[in-house]
Amino acid sequence: MPRKRQGVNKAKARIIAVQDDNDDDRASCAASEISQISFDDISVDEENGNAVSDVESLEEKLKECIDNMSGKSSAARLAALKSVHHCFSRHYLPTVLENWKVTFADNLDRSVRKCTQNELEVCIHLATLLALQLGTDSCSLLCKMMSVMRNNLTDNNRLPKLRCLCATSLALCTFAAVEELEDISDAIQTLGNVWTQTKPVSTSAASVPVFCAAVSSWAVLLTQLPAPYLKDTLKNYLPRLSAYLESSSVDVRIATGETLALIYELARNVYGGPFHAENHQYVLSVMQEMSVASEKCQTKRDRRVQRSSFRDIYAAVKVSD
Repeated sequence: MPRKRQGVNKAKARIIAVQDDNDDDRASCAASEISQISFDDISVDEENGNAVSDVESLEEKLKECIDNMSGKSSAARLAALKSVHHCFSRHYLPTVLENWKVTFADNLDRSVRKCTQNELEVCIHLATLLALQLGTDSCSLLCKMMSVMRNNLTDNNRLPKLRCLCATSLALCTFAAVEELEDISDAIQTLGNVWTQTKPVSTSAASVPVFCAAVSSWAVLLTQLPAPYLKDTLKNYLPRLSAYLESSSVDVRIATGETLALIYELARNVYGGPFHAENHQYVLSVMQEMSVASEKCQTKRDRRVQRSSFRDIYAAVKVSD
């Protein structure tokens, strides 16, 4: 009896393996077909309706890939995720996605629970595309994915590449899909907490890309704040931000300068005239120095990039005088 049971178990295992292989093949086939269909290639033929047929074929394959996003097989999921990403990054299809948005979001959430590192990155890209495709209609569908972005962004043990992606995606999703001021403020605070963790002067190499992604994303969301909230934010963050002009990293210095230039422009609109921060003269003097000197730069390229960038940055901030 035990031998028979073992034989039956092996047979079942072989059947399951074959079924999984077939699922992978079907998913890969759908992914391959959808990548070959493009709205750019569709020409309208009023006599035989080929254009309508091609669009329907694309929608059919896209629906199949969306269904496969939550499959059991990692290979099938990844193929489906990449295929849907390929489609929505090339085409603006809100009317098509509207019909499947709940299924799309649910399968995205399920895929994240099982996913590998590569799948997670594609899922985050897809969440951003969902926000860009549907705008505020996608807000309620993105709650779980935006929570995933926050958790990975604030986890110092995560790879810098993933944290940078989460910073950018969190900002884009918030910018495109979120209307509630409280939620926008929460995203701004999350991003602010990330870039303020970086040491202003002796900046480690690993923290440079995370700082640049977080502070740039933070700056984008400042444009969504009404005047009273923006004033409070500037009061709390401006002195700390200015300190990064002294960073040992040229990328951090430039990202800081660009963010300050944007803040000065926003502040001029809010105050209806010239804006001077408490440390305005210090900021101006440092920026002017960096636009002509480059003692902190180690390479010829860094020196050139810093001078070129800070000439524009200094000019933008100087307008306030």
